[in-house]
Amino acid sequence: QADINRYKEILHALADLYCQGYDLAWRQLYGEEKPNRLHLPGYPFAKESYWVPEMESSLTDRSHLGNVTVLHPLLQQNTSDFSEQRFSSSFTGEEFFLKDHVVKGQRILPGVAYLEMVRAAAQQTAGALMEEKTGMRLKDIIWAQPIVVGEEAAQVHIGLFPKENGEISYEIYSQMKDNVKEAVIHNQGSIALVSYLEERKVLDLKALQAECSQGTLSAAQCYKRLKAAGMECDTRYQGIESVYLGVDQVLAKLMIPSSILDTQEQFNLHPCLLDSVMQVIGLQMAAECCRPAAIIALQELAIIGQCISAPWVRICRDRKSERFDVDFCDDQGMVYMQMKGLEIQAYTEEMNMIPSETNSPYPEIHNSQYPVAQGRRAEMKGFTLEQCIDWDLKEQVSQLLKIPRDKLDREENLAEFGFDSISLSEFAGIITDHYSIEFTPALFFGYSTLKSLTQYFLTEYQDVMQLHYREAVMEEGRQVVQAVPAATLTSKRQASTQSRFIKKPASQQIQEQEPIAIIGMSGRFPEARTV
Repeated sequence: QADINRYKEILHALADLYCQGYDLAWRQLYGEEKPNRLHLPGYPFAKESYWVPEMESSLTDRSHLGNVTVLHPLLQQNTSDFSEQRFSSSFTGEEFFLKDHVVKGQRILPGVAYLEMVRAAAQQTAGALMEEKTGMRLKDIIWAQPIVVGEEAAQVHIGLFPKENGEISYEIYSQMKDNVKEAVIHNQGSIALVSYLEERKVLDLKALQAECSQGTLSAAQCYKRLKAAGMECDTRYQGIESVYLGVDQVLAKLMIPSSILDTQEQFNLHPCLLDSVMQVIGLQMAAECCRPAAIIALQELAIIGQCISAPWVRICRDRKSERFDVDFCDDQGMVYMQMKGLEIQAYTEEMNMIPSETNSPYPEIHNSQYPVAQGRRAEMKGFTLEQCIDWDLKEQVSQLLKIPRDKLDREENLAEFGFDSISLSEFAGIITDHYSIEFTPALFFGYSTLKSLTQYFLTEYQDVMQLHYREAVMEEGRQVVQAVPAATLTSKRQASTQSRFIKKPASQQIQEQEPIAIIGMSGRFPEARTV
């Protein structure tokens, strides 16, 4: 210890001499092994850290499932391959949005939670494209089968498929345990990334409160009424703070319950808030329908701005169509999200909550307009499906070419009616709008009579035709469209194109080429007089 102290004293003395300007023989301090010299900066080190920050996911919420990091509570893993863009999740039933959402003794993923799943999948897939767009629109959404979690975990997938118009089709599906090749479709629709340039809608909340003069309900009164109507809600799903009742409209203040407030940052469209909208609609319909209800269709969901945790919602009911429109806004009335054409239907005692091919545990699609479903018109009563298609085709040709219906022979070539290239293009557009299926004039070169066209639609698009021409029935003095089983929905995965990395046989490539017809030519070859 004495040697160490002596050594330190010598070093301090040498340092003092060096600071006074003496030129010292530093190498004499060491023995035979001479260390390398380092040039140190002549300024003190700043005690500040400049580490590169950790990169975050495009979704700000990343939680953990066991030892695996998940993208989102409803969108856990990216399981894409060359055939489709896909995300997969495994739900055990212990998640708060499943554990506390029980219908007829079964843990069911809330139908509105699918909307957040789709939004998260679109955001995760779009990546940098989201920076160029200010909003998102989900369209033509149909709920077919609920996601039921029993003793075993439910494996759920969402597949996304690009469309020619720039939009994205999606479907949420799972495989049956005994048949992994067959998909059970739970939800379908399309996504559009958009920029909302118009001025945002602003609601006058004070004026709406004055308009809703039928009564005001507190949270306790709301859930007492819902319980009496057969809709008992767990405390984690009690997101209603107050409700102002009006004529065919209500204004409600919602909030995320304190028991799950820590989940607020994990969701953009929080399942509790969306499910609370369904509860408010249940209050509107409690006097007419004393049963729990499920969402079955939504025409459009427009996400315009940043979602908040304690919104005001205005819900308007259209008595004629029995649909609802919902506006979400902040305390200043600035609308940040809109639902249009929301359809619900009550559960019945006969409904089985276990999915099967013949029995849909969801209410069947009822009085819906997706994709196009006006039902048979009065003049089609008693017609077969083939007769309905034939009737409409003749009607369209009659109106387009101004030819009486009785003069149209279904076995005669379309050219005999006076069709030319322009009118055939118009006819293709009329059929496209009527059935919501894209057709081109090339169709008529392979199916040149009304009879062959009818057979084509009947065989190639049977499910669409059944949905379009389903029978209309009278219910409570109004005409509605008869229910159609969810099994008629066609999987987009079955119709999706084969991977571009797999080369198809030449014979198949030839068969898949679309026929074309040259309808005109102009110009002249060099030094030619005629062509």
